[in-house]
Amino acid sequence: MLAHYVIEPDGKRSMDQLSAKYLGYEPIPIDELIGKKGKTQGTMRDVELEKITDYAAEDADITLQLKETFAPLLTKKEVQRVFDEVENPLLRVLTDMEFEGIRIDEGFLKAYSQELEKDAVEAEKKVFEIAGVRFNLASPNN
Repeated sequence: MLAHYVIEPDGKRSMDQLSAKYLGYEPIPIDELIGKKGKTQGTMRDVELEKITDYAAEDADITLQLKETFAPLLTKKEVQRVFDEVENPLLRVLTDMEFEGIRIDEGFLKAYSQELEKDAVEAEKKVFEIAGVRFNLASPNN
């Protein structure tokens, strides 16, 4: 996925999406094994070992096929150096950040949110004043 990001930075990406697009193959969706996201979603501990094995083998196979697909594209798009010297070294840092988490200043964010809300109300008043009429600013038909 990181290689694809360097090759084509815009848009969303998941292994399933990349597999469908580049390999023409639809992998087993995780929710077939553990259910849809939400309160009722299970875990892999709830799944039969044979199904987990098939799922993991498929993931490994698709990952290898995508690597083989993207490797020449890194060269063709002239982004191999960015992948090797910038993105790949940052991968460990980003992984550490995901596991460690980040600290946020909740008080600051709440205060800033209130400030932004006031700014939005003022901007809305100006729009209505200029238009000379009140209307639903969120409507796509305006």
